[in-house]
Amino acid sequence: MNFFYLQDDWKFSPKLTLNLGVANEYATPQWEDGNHLANFDLATQKIILAKDGDIYDRALVHPTAITGRRALAWRTA
Repeated sequence: MNFFYLQDDWKFSPKLTLNLGVANEYATPQWEDGNHLANFDLATQKIILAKDGDIYDRALVHPTAITGRRALAWRTA
């Protein structure tokens, strides 16, 4: 598993701070040597079978997730 995260804070005034961040998470999914995996796609109502190819074709999941974070901090006193 590899995780990478960046964040920074910007102080707009003594009372207001903005926090922004982005993360990239890569986790190698489990896969079966003989491609004996299947998933059910709810949108198409079909079964998806694993096949030879890249990691998505073999494990039927995307190993990378890019997420964002944003926050505001307001100090009242």
